[in-house]
Amino acid sequence: MAAGDPTGDDLCVGTTDGNTLPETPTWTNREISLGAGVALVSGTQYAIVVRSATSEVEWVTVAGDNYANGSSYLSDDAGDSWSIDTGYDNWFQTYAGLALRDQYGPGDYSVYNTVDGSDWVAQTFTATSSYTITKVKLRLSRWPASTPGTITVSIKAVEGVPGPQKVTTPSPVDTYSKMTLDWQQFTWVADGDAPEEEVYNIYWGTTSGDLSLIALEVGDAAVAAVYLSAVVGAGIYGRTYYWRVDTYWPSTEETATGDEWSFTTISFDHPAVSYILLGGGSGSGPYDTPPGVEGTDFRYTGENNMITVKRLVAVANNKFWYEDV
Repeated sequence: MAAGDPTGDDLCVGTTDGNTLPETPTWTNREISLGAGVALVSGTQYAIVVRSATSEVEWVTVAGDNYANGSSYLSDDAGDSWSIDTGYDNWFQTYAGLALRDQYGPGDYSVYNTVDGSDWVAQTFTATSSYTITKVKLRLSRWPASTPGTITVSIKAVEGVPGPQKVTTPSPVDTYSKMTLDWQQFTWVADGDAPEEEVYNIYWGTTSGDLSLIALEVGDAAVAAVYLSAVVGAGIYGRTYYWRVDTYWPSTEETATGDEWSFTTISFDHPAVSYILLGGGSGSGPYDTPPGVEGTDFRYTGENNMITVKRLVAVANNKFWYEDV
């Protein structure tokens, strides 16, 4: 089930006589009363659903500048399931009394969707204000010589996934403090009900809240991770970095902005100095406080700004450690 599927209950219903529609390719803007209507909530998505028991009714669609606040949907099983009609939206206007509230339909309308029997057509829209919808206008026609009879139009609640969901569960975990520059395991968990078309926009930066886009509409999470690995590999140790994954649905042009995550690459302390005390100082072992320094918890701290040569990490106590390939 895709986002915005018009599978909810009818909230209000209206009818019109399909036999009085002009024959295709002549069209009319047919006004359809919805009775007392229903109160819509601002920012909530609804659907206008059209069905005809017999014969073909044509609902004009508009190609090109797709309606940003909804989508056209098609069903071939009388509304039990729906698919997005990618690339088109259906011509519609909604009214509260005499006032026009929401609409879509400028531009070329040389194509149409067919309503016939179990083939239903719907157009979702997002209410731009809270109002009681009392009628709609749809640009309709009928197939030549057909007699569609009563056409039913309803406003439905939209159910299903409300839209793109933020990805979760990042790897490395947020604020991870032991990052190395050869990290190759960037992952996240996406919404399991998302459509196959879901893609990701990847952001990256050194300043929280000021991230740059490094990958646009990447469809495979593993491929997207490659971009992150590349910028990490070009980074330096002892630095905090920030990243974000936005989820995008091309068909509905909706984006779910992800949370900002961070990690810090490891830093190198100054090599510790070992003292074998001949006199003075404290303690009795070879790594105790040197002479003239008080306290027993003495250590050298701070970054040494070492530059990694090949994969060298650190050298101490006649041993060296390096990152494995």
